[in-house]
Amino acid sequence: MVGALGRPRPGRQELLARATDEHGRTQPLEAAFNTQGYFFDAVVRHPVRVV
Repeated sequence: MVGALGRPRPGRQELLARATDEHGRTQPLEAAFNTQGYFFDAVVRHPVRVV
């Protein structure tokens, strides 16, 4: 399926999973440092290879 941005270029790319709530608030691109790892709230990146 081709998204709104067109066809992806061949090679290594990243898919980003980002949540948005009913008020339009989105997750930050970078997670704040958290020594215990609670409340992880950042965009999750998924590496892919486009052929």
